[in-house]
Amino acid sequence: MILLTTAMFTGFNYINTSSQSISRLQSYIDRYEKQYICQLLGVELGELFIADLANASQDVRFVNIQDAFYEQTESGTMHISKGMEDFLLAAVAYHYIKDTQYSHTISGVGKKLLEAQKDQTGENANRYGEKRFNEALDTVDAIQWYCKTFDTATYPEYKGIKIAPVYSAIL
Repeated sequence: MILLTTAMFTGFNYINTSSQSISRLQSYIDRYEKQYICQLLGVELGELFIADLANASQDVRFVNIQDAFYEQTESGTMHISKGMEDFLLAAVAYHYIKDTQYSHTISGVGKKLLEAQKDQTGENANRYGEKRFNEALDTVDAIQWYCKTFDTATYPEYKGIKIAPVYSAIL
């Protein structure tokens, strides 16, 4: 565990879970959380951030980019971060929602169907996850701006990369 737990998928990034699906959700956290931290901050700063979480008292420079913030430049541009957890929840939720619309069975890949519920098409479910992910990119932009422009002296290891929005294929 780095920052996320399965219990955090509530509210805006809600994922309906059961005792059977919780381990699958955890596997998505394990697969994507560190990857997105390293993309967001760069490998060196990402690793330092993760290592610092093990300390009883977290370094202020990491708290500043982990927590939500509002900053405004002299020219009036606003940079708003909802917090690193918000972005990571959206990223993991996107992959989980996208990948769980269909399941692999012994006879091939099929769509899950429930009798009492009308499911969205796979495309609409993807768009639902994409919306969450794309909205969280404002937080990504704010954190990266903070590290590379606002407080460069505090984050000399910063080498984050652009995290692009995701879009379904146009049908």
